[in-house]
Amino acid sequence: MSIKLKYFDTSGFNGFSGRGGAVRFYLLLHNLKFEDEYVTFDDWGKHVKADVMKTGESPTGHIPIVYVDGQPMIESFAVMRNFSKKVGEYGKDDDHDYLVDMVADAVAEFRCVACCCYLCTLACIPPLLGTLGSMQ
Repeated sequence: MSIKLKYFDTSGFNGFSGRGGAVRFYLLLHNLKFEDEYVTFDDWGKHVKADVMKTGESPTGHIPIVYVDGQPMIESFAVMRNFSKKVGEYGKDDDHDYLVDMVADAVAEFRCVACCCYLCTLACIPPLLGTLGSMQ
């Protein structure tokens, strides 16, 4: 089985940031050999996103994209669940599968909350600081 991971170059974060970092960590943890294909943020915005949508590699325009024997897979949790089935960690016991799904969903929800808090901070704090400054 040949595996290639297409994702942003996150080497400044030890390669483990973002959704692609989670997939990279999973592959390394399970000793699954893979090739990295790095995409710059600039190239992603200029043409790569449109290219992968046009070719059908990522109909949603999301990365990471994991190619298994040349076939693309997207959405990081679905990819990791697929590999979990391939290595025999998923699909044998419903209670264990529940725990795997629970952790994946908790991570997804945490990421959503963290993003919302960050965006709220960007939207709310500057006006609040302006109001506090005018109170002096």
